[in-house]
Amino acid sequence: DVQLLQKTGYCLQQLGDLRGALELYSKADMMSAEPSQWTLRRIGRCHQMLGEFEQALDAYRKLEALLPMNASVALSIGHCLVELKRYEEAVQAYFKAEYLGAKPKKVLRQLSWALLMNGDADQSRRYLERAMSATGPVPNDYLNLGHIALVRGDFKEALDSYRRNIATRREAGALTEDAAREAFIADVAEDTAELGRLGINTELLPLLVDSLFYTL
Repeated sequence: DVQLLQKTGYCLQQLGDLRGALELYSKADMMSAEPSQWTLRRIGRCHQMLGEFEQALDAYRKLEALLPMNASVALSIGHCLVELKRYEEAVQAYFKAEYLGAKPKKVLRQLSWALLMNGDADQSRRYLERAMSATGPVPNDYLNLGHIALVRGDFKEALDSYRRNIATRREAGALTEDAAREAFIADVAEDTAELGRLGINTELLPLLVDSLFYTL
């Protein structure tokens, strides 16, 4: 029974058994006379939570065929494409989500990041500033503003933005100075490969961090 498979799969998903849930969702999908929006959405979500973004994208594409004007589906597609580093396609998915009315807090920062990774630093900055204006700034905004400034060749602005990132980390998370700095270093390290792909000389990043800490 398709409905029983769906309900049992949902119970397994809520219990954290994503593999078991996927097995039942997939059976329900195969047994259904028509594709089910409900089942496809949950298949996509389970694969996404498991880090299987190709499979998640496949499910969301099938869902998009049923719901071509759904902002939530476009957002999910964009998220998968970013994880797959298919940034040009991700930009288009996020633009579609924005056009279809996705809330600013759900789309603007993601679109800004995809634009930056696609090499459009100027437009990335405009969308990030829109996000900060619409929902208020968060610490990670200043990290990304610093990355954008680096790509644009403005090292002074990059240092200023990174400095604000560390300061707002302390304020938002009640962190010590050392903890805020360590969190900043970890985030820069995580983004280093992508910054290098955008033309930043990554050998200079440790020097930039040292210069930043020297002035704090």
